[in-house]
Amino acid sequence: MKTALFALLMFGTNAAMANVEANICFQKNQVQNFNAKSDTELDISGLGNSEYKLTLVPCTNLTFSESIGFRTWPADSFMVCEGDEVVVRNTGGNPPEDYCTIEKIEKLK
Repeated sequence: MKTALFALLMFGTNAAMANVEANICFQKNQVQNFNAKSDTELDISGLGNSEYKLTLVPCTNLTFSESIGFRTWPADSFMVCEGDEVVVRNTGGNPPEDYCTIEKIEKLK
């Protein structure tokens, strides 16, 4: 009984640690360039040749945007993580901004 409980606790701890390690974030002040491949896929490049692929909820006009921003939680955070938002300005559009939730971040380099 104790062995089974110990094994269950160890498995739960390892699973929780794997989940924490899977959450990839990047510093928003390190972003140098972006490439919107579609309304749901955004590539980000930053200092030190770092590259990330962001999967978003569908984001209107992302492929036509000349600039983007990030809305993070908490608001004063320097890190962009899953669940934060990409802000897309719609020049002359209605609404003037779209907030697109980041569903997944993958580190490419």
